[in-house]
Amino acid sequence: MEFEGSRTRENLQVALAGESQNLTILRQLKKHSKAVSREAAAPFEEAMNQSKDFARQWFEVLNDGPVNGSLASLHDAAKRADDQWTALYHEFAAAAREEGFEQLAGQFAEASARHKDLAAGHARWLDQAHGQPHGDGTESR
Repeated sequence: MEFEGSRTRENLQVALAGESQNLTILRQLKKHSKAVSREAAAPFEEAMNQSKDFARQWFEVLNDGPVNGSLASLHDAAKRADDQWTALYHEFAAAAREEGFEQLAGQFAEASARHKDLAAGHARWLDQAHGQPHGDGTESR
């Protein structure tokens, strides 16, 4: 489906992010409800399944179908991890620090460092899949 630059594409991206956020929140609610009883956790499990289904559906529309196999998925994961450590969390840490939220700045910096490690691991796996030796994976930035 070709809708690059459309409001509908932006809406799908927001919907996917929302369902992913719902899933995280519901997972926490289920965990705490399960401490009370299995029955208390059941509605959260049902809601989690619904959020997973919608997230998968929106993801597939945005990506022209299901994930195209492990190597294509690994390329996508590598790009996402690289973007997260080089831009997203790095910028978030700088903004938090500038605004005086040192603890959050540290948490964003930690997330950046962990995504940097993930990006390096993805780069090594990709090189292995392509039959190429690889260094420490930090050459891109």
